[in-house]
Amino acid sequence: MAKKVTDFEKMEKSIKDSSAILNSIMEGPENIIAFSLDCDYNYIFFNQAHKTTMKNIWGVEIEFGRSMLEYISYPEDREAAKFNFDRALAGENFILIEEYGAEELSRNYWENIYNPIKTANGIIGVTVFCIDITERKKAENLLKDSEEKLSIIFQNANDMISLNLMNETGFPGKFIEFNNVASERLGYTREELLNMGPIDIVAPEKRAEMPKNAAILLENGHNTFEILHQTKTGEKIPVEVNNHLIQYKESEACLAISRDITDRKKSEEALRESEKKYRAIFENVQDMFYQTDIDGKIIEISPSVKRYSKFSREELIGKSVDMLYNNPEDRKKLLKAIKNEDEVNDYELLLKDKNNRLIYTSANAHFLFDSHKRPIGVEGSLRDITERKKTEENLKITQIHLADAMELSHLANWELDLPQGMFTFNDKFYSILGTTAKDEGGYSMSIADYIKNFVHPDDAPFIADGIKKSIEAHETAFGTGFEHRIIRRDGKTRYMAIHIRITPATESQQTQIYGSVQDITEHKMAEKELKNSIKEKEMLLKEIHHRVKNNLMVISSLLNIQSRYIKDKAARDVFRESQNRAKSMALIHEKLYRSTDLKNIDFGEYIRTFAIDLYHSIVSNPSLIKLNLNVEPAMIDINTSIPLGLIVNELITNSLKHGFPEGKKGEINIDFRHQNGNFVLSVADNGVGFPKDLDFRNTDSLGLQLVNNLTDQIDGTVELDTTNGTEFRVTFKEIEFNK
Repeated sequence: MAKKVTDFEKMEKSIKDSSAILNSIMEGPENIIAFSLDCDYNYIFFNQAHKTTMKNIWGVEIEFGRSMLEYISYPEDREAAKFNFDRALAGENFILIEEYGAEELSRNYWENIYNPIKTANGIIGVTVFCIDITERKKAENLLKDSEEKLSIIFQNANDMISLNLMNETGFPGKFIEFNNVASERLGYTREELLNMGPIDIVAPEKRAEMPKNAAILLENGHNTFEILHQTKTGEKIPVEVNNHLIQYKESEACLAISRDITDRKKSEEALRESEKKYRAIFENVQDMFYQTDIDGKIIEISPSVKRYSKFSREELIGKSVDMLYNNPEDRKKLLKAIKNEDEVNDYELLLKDKNNRLIYTSANAHFLFDSHKRPIGVEGSLRDITERKKTEENLKITQIHLADAMELSHLANWELDLPQGMFTFNDKFYSILGTTAKDEGGYSMSIADYIKNFVHPDDAPFIADGIKKSIEAHETAFGTGFEHRIIRRDGKTRYMAIHIRITPATESQQTQIYGSVQDITEHKMAEKELKNSIKEKEMLLKEIHHRVKNNLMVISSLLNIQSRYIKDKAARDVFRESQNRAKSMALIHEKLYRSTDLKNIDFGEYIRTFAIDLYHSIVSNPSLIKLNLNVEPAMIDINTSIPLGLIVNELITNSLKHGFPEGKKGEINIDFRHQNGNFVLSVADNGVGFPKDLDFRNTDSLGLQLVNNLTDQIDGTVELDTTNGTEFRVTFKEIEFNK
């Protein structure tokens, strides 16, 4: 009996020890949540963590011996719990991810481990271990959402996006992923692209550029470049590729974004065409270009309209073109002429300016049509021919006068009896004097009476002296001996040209003096008007030079403004170069405007002014690049000055832009001199030198093409010396100026 008591005590102690060990485990870390239920779902065990959790998620205080299902207030959660308990009570061990808990308290995600409690007599309950994985689940959901969003962006991007693992050579290998744009743009199936690499979609003529692009990618970790993709059907698509090296699944990969720049290329081409258009406008600046709709509303008109009409372009856009017609009916006649002839050329229109001054114009015009070949407007150009019309009108008047003169050219005759000192006049002579032979007492008149009654007092001394000189000269042919003024009987002053002929005396005949007289008043007045006209023309020519200069500066300013909106540097440089060309010609016209010689300029002074201006506009740090000028004064004709000015612009610009990379010091020497009957222009720099593999006579460079073409235009030669940097030398013959 004593032994049985001892054994029972040992067993009781062992049970207590095991219970203590189990409690120490279950009541250990807070994240270990455990509980046990009997076959009726009643609690037979739970740790403090489980009790706290039930309070937090269901708001209940649990007790031993009560059913856990009573504490679960959500029917769907209660049914799910009963189902899982029954699985474990049936002997199944399993793990589930579950979500339960009251929404108003805390509904969490759990990883639950279900274990049946097995004894020798069978299953007596179930033990559940719970781990709160709410935060992990949230992170997983966020990751999933992020991946879905990235997938949406990836597949719906307008650009082609692709991923390539870097191969053993360090270059991008075959595609491992790409978006739908890749298949749609290139025309390959997904399976085909997965067996291809970047080299397979690049146009053959561009593949030689790929090693260089790959090397830059490896060096910098990124690279952006332009290249041609070729589709499955052979179509070539210009793209801008943005490559980045990234880590993908512990491997180095290349992420490429390829943007179709077809539209941008078209825009660049349109930009170049626009530059040609501006150049055409510049070269035809005397013309005015316009577009109207079919009702006559002005859609577009060139800025040169202000020179013609005093209206600015902005004042006319959207207005009726009738406001420019002197007679609006003339527009109807123009439309009828275009309709009959398809287009009109040199069609004369009489317009009016803002001040109602009449303007004669020559029009070239045609209809604009829509896609259905219906006329929707008129497009054309106008040239001011007002001066031409005036000249034509004056010519007609002059021709009438000449015809009248021919008809009335019966010269007034006279004879002089020198010993008697008596003139004999005919009726025509008396008519010029505003009188008649009857009124003057006959056809004879003494020299003294003629001078007293008809010769202008200031001219009287010339009469006798003129006759004397003619006699001494033994004039044997009619010539203008002299001119003098007369005062007619009606008091009007007229100019007379005296024509004298002398027949020397012979043995039987004395010296005969006779001749004719001609009223040259109109000629004298015309001569005066001509002098005034010449003076006006000189002033007008000055004004033309001034306005051409202003127009060129306007074009230069327009190019400058337009270039601000251009992001592409190459296209922006084209505009700025065109701007400098306009400035070079503008300076020539300004020199002519300010010169007393309207045809020639001092080109040495021009080079000095223009070179310094261009130097300061391009060189940002004068301490790096020095400009040396050695130019002689030389008067150069405008027909040579303009192309030569453009040559100077191109050569100086070439040295400033290409001779000295950023930070390099050096000098630019400009020399202009007269040598052996020729003019020699030299532009030299001691910079990096001209590329040895580039033929400056055959190059795509617009600037060098201009230099070659303009040199030919002035019958000159251009040479390149690369011994010490770069030197261009232009030689042309000395100009023979018209006097």
